[in-house]
Amino acid sequence: MLGVNPRDPAQNIHGGVLYLSSLLGRFAGNVASVLAAYDAGPTVVSDYLAGTNKSGKNPGRRVTPSGIPPFSETQNYVAKILAGLAQYQPAVTPASVANGVTQFFQAAPATADDVAPMFKWILLTVGAIGVYWLASELSD
Repeated sequence: MLGVNPRDPAQNIHGGVLYLSSLLGRFAGNVASVLAAYDAGPTVVSDYLAGTNKSGKNPGRRVTPSGIPPFSETQNYVAKILAGLAQYQPAVTPASVANGVTQFFQAAPATADDVAPMFKWILLTVGAIGVYWLASELSD
């Protein structure tokens, strides 16, 4: 889909940032919508923004704030990431993101099999920071 090898840590992170960037464009920089789309899928979030049912997951054609569907998993995910962003927001800069990624790769596991358990951590941490950073860049 993104032309990356998901078992290669650098390509995986690059693909995740590309995907988050595309979601930021699709949802006009609304970080809550982007996070919901990352978790539940962009078509589902679009359905809950517009009151449609193209995904088949909004049969009542409801409209919700930021398109966040009424799925507890997605609502909890969005709340958790937004709370984390609020906690670290003043400290997140493009330089700090680059430094964190550099430090991660210096300590990265040697094989792809060792990386698999780290995917969730990578996507939650780097993805959330990337969403914040890209959103702040787009809002300027």
